[in-house]
Amino acid sequence: MQPNITTLTRAIGFAAFLPVLFSAETVFAATPTGLTLDKSTHQTIGGRGDNWTLTWAKDGSTLVTMDDGNWFSDTANTYSHTVYRINYPSSTSSNFSMSNVSRLSNYPTFSYKKSCSFGYGLLAVDGVIYSMVSRCEGVNWNQFYGMKLLKSYDNGSTWYRVDKNGGEDYMGAWDSERDSRDSSEYFFYKGNGVTHWDSAKGNVTYYPFVYNTFVQAGKDYQHGLQRDGYIYIYSPDPSHASKVNMARVKHYDIGVRANWEYFTRYDSNGNPQWTKDINQRGVAYSLRRTDSNGNPISWYSGLPDIVYNPGLGKYIMVNGGMYAKTYNGLDAGKNNGSGSLTFYSSDNPYGPWKEFKHIDHFTATSSTERTYQPKLDPKNMSSDGRQMNLIWSDHAGPFATKYYTFNQMKINLSVGSDGGGSTGGGSGGGTTGGTTTPPASGPVKVTASSVEAEALTLSGYSVEGGSSGSVVKVASSSHNGTGSLSMIFGRASGNYDVNVRVLAENDGQSTLKLYVNGKYIATKTFPKVANFATLSFGNVAINSGDTVKIVGQKDGYATFARVDSIAFAAAGGTSTPAPTEPTGNTGGSNGGSTATVVSSIEAETMSLSGFSVEQSSRIKVSSSAANASGSAKATFNGNSGSYTVNIDAIAEDDGQSTIELHVGGKLIGAKRLSRVARDETLAFTGVYIAKGQELKIVGHKDGYATFARIDRVRIESGGSTSQPAPTPTPTEPTSGEGSSSMEMEAESMALSGYGIESNARIAVSSSAHNGTGFASFTSKVKSGTYTLGVKVLAEDDGQSKVSLYVDGAYMGQQSFPRVVGYRTLNFTNVALKYGQTIKLVGQKDGYATRARIDKINID
Repeated sequence: MQPNITTLTRAIGFAAFLPVLFSAETVFAATPTGLTLDKSTHQTIGGRGDNWTLTWAKDGSTLVTMDDGNWFSDTANTYSHTVYRINYPSSTSSNFSMSNVSRLSNYPTFSYKKSCSFGYGLLAVDGVIYSMVSRCEGVNWNQFYGMKLLKSYDNGSTWYRVDKNGGEDYMGAWDSERDSRDSSEYFFYKGNGVTHWDSAKGNVTYYPFVYNTFVQAGKDYQHGLQRDGYIYIYSPDPSHASKVNMARVKHYDIGVRANWEYFTRYDSNGNPQWTKDINQRGVAYSLRRTDSNGNPISWYSGLPDIVYNPGLGKYIMVNGGMYAKTYNGLDAGKNNGSGSLTFYSSDNPYGPWKEFKHIDHFTATSSTERTYQPKLDPKNMSSDGRQMNLIWSDHAGPFATKYYTFNQMKINLSVGSDGGGSTGGGSGGGTTGGTTTPPASGPVKVTASSVEAEALTLSGYSVEGGSSGSVVKVASSSHNGTGSLSMIFGRASGNYDVNVRVLAENDGQSTLKLYVNGKYIATKTFPKVANFATLSFGNVAINSGDTVKIVGQKDGYATFARVDSIAFAAAGGTSTPAPTEPTGNTGGSNGGSTATVVSSIEAETMSLSGFSVEQSSRIKVSSSAANASGSAKATFNGNSGSYTVNIDAIAEDDGQSTIELHVGGKLIGAKRLSRVARDETLAFTGVYIAKGQELKIVGHKDGYATFARIDRVRIESGGSTSQPAPTPTPTEPTSGEGSSSMEMEAESMALSGYGIESNARIAVSSSAHNGTGFASFTSKVKSGTYTLGVKVLAEDDGQSKVSLYVDGAYMGQQSFPRVVGYRTLNFTNVALKYGQTIKLVGQKDGYATRARIDKINID
């Protein structure tokens, strides 16, 4: 858009009375430029401990590592390393007490002064928790020589040790192997180290990736999964801890070290380059080596902490320096003075990084504090991203007890413009019937019915001119990069259709997500055409003063999620409840229950979760995870009756996806697509559907590469063009009905990741190391307590595992015996009801044992 000179002149003249009244093209992009510590919010909580590392788990709790102490005691040093859980009493505050804290009692017990184990890397991702445990020689803390990787599938109730080839061994709280120093127990063990001289110890050798931290990116790492599916790991380089190395790996491959990639350099466009050879790794960033007066910072200070800040659309990194007489910091004079504190920001989890705040000596309440290991809370931050929660450890002098505990304090970030902040005058046509007013801080306030995109608060977006006026585009050059546009809604509270005018492209399909006050509303996908289009978010409840935020995501490298303008039109009716934010890009969603069907519906027009639109004509599971699933929903608007439901899908020759049909919340059945590349119809016959019931199609990938692609759903009444006469709606048996036992053949269950073998049993079909599959069916027994006997085919070259879930609740896990032949694994005292979903999850042991299941008996 071109500036309107009249408006510009008036704005400048009026500025003599008001510093800023109207400046429609001002860009207030949320790039951190400074930071203040709100010391009035400082808290110390609980007993002894240090090195607090946090991750935001799938259940909403926060998991926290602790070393050298006992969080429930002021004096006890019970653990060398352990993990706790915080259930915050309020969803709007980071305040808590020890009554909100519990220890993960089944986590391996690393005892104080026995194992020399310390935890710095903790991550919840896609329902799995990973813990990286660094090991040192002897019993006293010193430099690290190896890292053990631990893993939990059930929110921390059960733990496995993962070797570098992906092999998993159960490790209980008091497992005899938990303190083993056998090199085969380690994920990283020594490697090509670098030796340094220390005045206290002589030669000291440091090793790569034995002391690591994970990048945190939202609850259960959901932002990271949506972004590119990679986990990012940072670690000090052994040549000097100020030189930071970086690795990445797909979240489903983290347990196989051969699949890790290591950063080498940035190319001329700022894009990271990667190698699978750890010895070819480069330096991602160099931290400060001294304070402003040249005092040396020790090797222990080389580990940063990084979290994603969704309000700013930035990754924020913090690092703290511990001062010592020597670089190694192993002499008696370590911790000479309070630690340093430095903050950095980046558009990407891999950098490049820009420092925006440094403090040589950081304290909260007393100059005697020795602060170290600062961390950022990945959960508790303001919706605009300008307030975050800082966590750190400290003590008063060399390892005194007074301060040795959990510290937290609010920090306030100041922000500036990504592009320097154009402060030119208003623009012609920029607003209609209102104003766009930039406040002193925070997003711009919009009182107009429409607003140009470049007048909003931008983060990760830049302004682009053209023959049709200006648009904004995602500025990042990275693959699937993102940016955001924010505003304070200044119109009257009500329900609105939010119409976003975008510039689509014919070489890809970008997406837009809409949030109101941080609450996810929906995702829309650009059409694949080279032209302007409008993406409409219908019937959205917005109150005056709410923050409205649109997040654009590129499709690959070359489609830039260009936005021209946003308009608000009054909508009738009540607002549709907001869906749960998807784990991947979704398209074609009609906002939950608004999609309806009588006789036929295209899949891309259904309400989608976990599915994305492909080629504008079909859908596929969007997650990159093995055996992932997605759902597509529509409300049946025909007459009640018995029908054949035909699902037109696309079969593939590299696996067999599974499609489930649900009606009114009940599983009707599941069918597997053929292992051939063709269009295929799955017919579910004799399905009773009442008018107004929800039809849900669930697609399950087979492994990584078959995506459960669906084209359309057709509903037929057996050849008759008229609807059949209504029949009574089936009723679920009451608690007193149902059978007292049942038997279910495995090959008759709904399968995903399993294949049928010899028409008599099922075997995990994935060729991946420790691959998994699941088989599910509906309980037909009456309410009661049962023993579930799973008949399996055991093998003598490994021990597969099978886990049991009832309506999603974990019931337990059994290991196959190491013999050849059929055996029965019993799950006892399982409470069941009629109609519940029973799911068996089988896991291979290595490559060759396939968790074969024959049938299940319920007695």
